Amino acid sequence: MKLYIYLTLILVLVIGSTTHRVAQASSTSQASAEARVKVITSISIAKEKDLEFGEAAPEDPAKSIETSATGAASFTVKGQADHSYSIVITSSVDMVKDGGNASNADHKIRVDSFKSDPSGAGKITAGGAQTVKVGATRAALSPTQATGDYKGSFDVTVTYQ
Repeated sequence: MKLYIYLTLILVLVIGSTTHRVAQASSTSQASAEARVKVITSISIAKEKDLEFGEAAPEDPAKSIETSATGAASFTVKGQADHSYSIVITSSVDMVKDGGNASNADHKIRVDSFKSDPSGAGKITAGGAQTVKVGATRAALSPTQATGDYKGSFDVTVTYQ
């Protein structure tokens, strides 16, 4: 009889613990995933040539430099091959006469309508670089425009897309 009670007790414990384990296993589930990243070459831009409007005289009309013209600015973009990037250019800049007064209208000339080739976005070639050309429009000169050399800086920003 003791053996019967002992076997019954073991059977109840086995059945009870098995049922409990099944209930736990079906109420929770878990999966794992990896976090990954591929680090690519940084994008960079370097000026190769400035934007050149040449010579002008007082009362000269506005002058545009197209991206295909000799006077266009040139930049080299380097980065990860076959990756696209955006191109953003300063909207306008005032060129100021060397030694001049920036608050004097006759000592500054506005440059605006910047455009690039490629326009707005580019794609780095298999060799890891691409040339970007930039053109713009110089404002008409006033009849009292001061003579001398004028300079102004504009920014070209490239960002991976």
